[in-house]
Amino acid sequence: QEYLYTGESPCLSGVDCLILIEVANRLCLPRLVNMVEASVITEMQANENKDEMLQDALFLLEPSELYNATHLTRFCEYILSINYYEVAKKHQSLFRALTQAKQDLIEKKRWPPLWYMK
Repeated sequence: QEYLYTGESPCLSGVDCLILIEVANRLCLPRLVNMVEASVITEMQANENKDEMLQDALFLLEPSELYNATHLTRFCEYILSINYYEVAKKHQSLFRALTQAKQDLIEKKRWPPLWYMK
């Protein structure tokens, strides 16, 4: 609510950022979406638990695309692609819950690439 009056970044502690992105997208507030995206990305990068970060990326990937949070979507795709082996091994059920198009995209961008592994 304070963003609507001040145009400044709201305090995001204790806020469900995905819901805030959804509402900001619905109200056509792209600057607020960008602010929340930046906050989420910074928080994910600061997370020292890699498994938790990968789970968050798997959970956020499709909703962030749905709500036009393009920076967050690209960041999640990047994180999942460079950690493809761990995602496929440790988080297979969450990975398989993604749409086939997203799975294919991440597999295509995986690192190390499949040709290198042979």
